[in-house]
Amino acid sequence: MIQTVQYNAVGVDIVITVADQASQLPIDLSSATTTNYILQDPFGVNKTVTASLFTNGKDGKLTYTTVLGDLTTASGFGGQWSIQLDLSIAGVYIGRSSIATFNVSSNL
Repeated sequence: MIQTVQYNAVGVDIVITVADQASQLPIDLSSATTTNYILQDPFGVNKTVTASLFTNGKDGKLTYTTVLGDLTTASGFGGQWSIQLDLSIAGVYIGRSSIATFNVSSNL
């Protein structure tokens, strides 16, 4: 998971491994029908983007590459952002993950 990125950075790969809480083993995502990242800026504004399987899904990894405007705020400053997965795997799991955080650093 990313720790710190620059404000409005383009081309940042956000890779998250989805793992079973008890065993910590990766969950097979190959049959997932919903793989969204919900990004929340420091002011509580959410943006939902569609993540893709990193490989074939069996490794439990999802990825999304940022585009212009993804890591911006109305204030023009960085801060602590939150990310949460919205995931649907038929017969296995439908819902959201726990929330993780990362920092977006301001520019001059």
